[in-house]
Amino acid sequence: DMPEKEEKEESVDVEAIEVEETANHASQMLVAHADGTEEWIDLNENLTLNNYVKSRFVNKNPFISYYLSGKEASWCGVDISSKQGVVDFKKLKKAGCDFVMIKIGGRGYSSGEIVLDEKCKDYMKSAKSAGLDIGVYFFSQAITEDEVEEEAETLLEAIKDYTITYPVVFRMQEVEGDMARVEALDMDSRTALTESFLNRVKKAGYTPMLYGNKEWLATKIDLEVLEEYDVWLSQEADTPDYPYEFSMWQYREDGTVSGVEEETGLNISFVDYAKK
Repeated sequence: DMPEKEEKEESVDVEAIEVEETANHASQMLVAHADGTEEWIDLNENLTLNNYVKSRFVNKNPFISYYLSGKEASWCGVDISSKQGVVDFKKLKKAGCDFVMIKIGGRGYSSGEIVLDEKCKDYMKSAKSAGLDIGVYFFSQAITEDEVEEEAETLLEAIKDYTITYPVVFRMQEVEGDMARVEALDMDSRTALTESFLNRVKKAGYTPMLYGNKEWLATKIDLEVLEEYDVWLSQEADTPDYPYEFSMWQYREDGTVSGVEEETGLNISFVDYAKK
């Protein structure tokens, strides 16, 4: 009997260590920086935490779903731009996709010029006729209020004749391996520009949303100022570990799904925005 008892005690110790580690980090989040370093950051007590449970995420390949009381409580989507090439939206719908997030355009991160995505209007038209819900996003590299206003107006003008039932998203981020215009901004400036854009989108009657990875959301902008806006989290993982509230999650940037020629972003929405 003795060896068995020893083994049991050992396993209890391992559990105790795990519990202790979890307790230490319950008040912090691990953030990976663009330069490859990682750091633990204290959680902001003024921000609401999400209540997603890891075991409720189910990978149904290619999409991940979330379940509540045994029922699917999420919607599947892809994010696309002209980089994705030919998209067969009917095939996409058949593959289990509920919504598409379409890139409308962006500002060059060094040139500063605004360019509309050449396929955005075709995509919006075709997605609608296939019965998919549509959200849109804009890549910002604005460094002044005038520029961010120009970006919002360009986006709103481009989508005004289409049915947008999912969020209109502001994506401002640093550029891998290069200097982006927005890197010169401080946190307050980035936050103010984000707020201006989202506020303009809200005034136009759409659902505004903010996109970012853990590093961007936790260290580059002030989430307290932006708390009223929904968040689209970008994190390559099987389950997310971002602590604060978010209502959409991009879990693959290079997923493959029937109907899309090239690799594409795969997403889950915890809100059926079309019904809001």
